[in-house]
Parts: sequence; structure tokens; C-alpha cells
Amino acid sequence: MDGKHSKGVPKSIIAGLALAILTLQSFAFGVIYCSFGSTVGKPLGSGEQIDVVVETQLFVPLKGTIKDFDLSLDIKHTSFCDLSIVIQSPSGKTITVSQYDHYNFILNKQALGWLTLDNESTVTIDQAPNICIGSFKPSGSKPLSTFYSTQSYGLWKIRICDHIYSDTGIWDGIRFDLGIEPQMQQAVLNIPEPSTLIISIVSLIIFAKKR
Repeated sequence: MDGKHSKGVPKSIIAGLALAILTLQSFAFGVIYCSFGSTVGKPLGSGEQIDVVVETQLFVPLKGTIKDFDLSLDIKHTSFCDLSIVIQSPSGKTITVSQYDHYNFILNKQALGWLTLDNESTVTIDQAPNICIGSFKPSGSKPLSTFYSTQSYGLWKIRICDHIYSDTGIWDGIRFDLGIEPQMQQAVLNIPEPSTLIISIVSLIIFAKKR
């Protein structure tokens, strides 16, 4: 084997792998489970304030259909029942995940850190004896499953409102735990991102030179 051909072997392998990766990405199917989160670090008002609203945004970069949706929050608050939690999808669909209900919530129930709101949980958050850490079924006007079969990609908005005097806290972080089914039509027909497009072009050039 001469020098010219020996130098071409690594390029062929790299190009082949690149095309294989692109093919797998384009024709991937099934549900992908992934998490997207960010820090918030915003206080939920003082004990002397009422109806304090704190908002944040979370970008989901993966395109597809939502099959499962869990919301995790890092909240320290002296009375979780004082809070309402609202999520708005990139398409504008809005649901109240958890809401203030003086009669059903256990009053003065503290939130001490990360908790997960999961539609499939067997323990409802309004009747749980404590919510230090764990997974709970939310008790809002609409379930998280309202977002099932909707698109995941885009900028999501989350709003928490502290409706009552005296209690206070801080919202430190947020995370979406999603089950997303990628759309094959999008994978095949959409224009690739710049990095993907560059790899594709380079791979085609290398193969053209080898022929």
C-alpha cells in the first residue's frame, strides 16, 4: 500500500462514522428520556407581601412529541400551600399545575428543597404529610398530561405566585424531566444545524475524492 492510499484510510473511516451517526440521528425512533434545567435563585417575597409573582424561562432544544412530563422544583418555603404554579408551553398552552387551596392543602407544610410533580405519582401533594423530598401528584386545575402529544421544542415559561402574607421562601431551581418521541419527518426533512451540515458536506467531499 503506497503513502497516498494509507493516508486515505483514516479519512474513510472518519467519513463513514460521520455518515453512520447522521443516519442514526435522522432515522432514530422511540421515546427519548431527557432532562433540562436551570437555576432561578429568586425570592418569593417577604412575609409582608401578598401575591408575589416570580417568573423564569426554560428552553427545550429537542424537537418531538411529549409522551411524559415531570416538573421538578428546588423550593424552600414555609408554606407550600400558599403557592400557585403555572406553566406555559412554546405554543401558548397554559396550565395551572398547582394552586392555592386553603381548604384542601395541609396548612404550613414546608418545602425544604427539590420536589417532583409527577402525574403518575400515587401521593397527591395536597394530602402528603410532608414534601421534603419526593415525587407527588399535583392538584392543579389541569394535569401535566395536558402537555402530552404537544411539541417539546422552544421556550417554556414558568410562573410561581405566593398568594398569602406571613410565609416566605426562595425558588432556587427548576428541571423538566421529559419523555420525547422524535419526529422522523422532521429529522429527514428539516435543514440540519450548521455543525451537522458541515460534517455532511465534508463527508461527501472525502467520499467523492476517493471514488
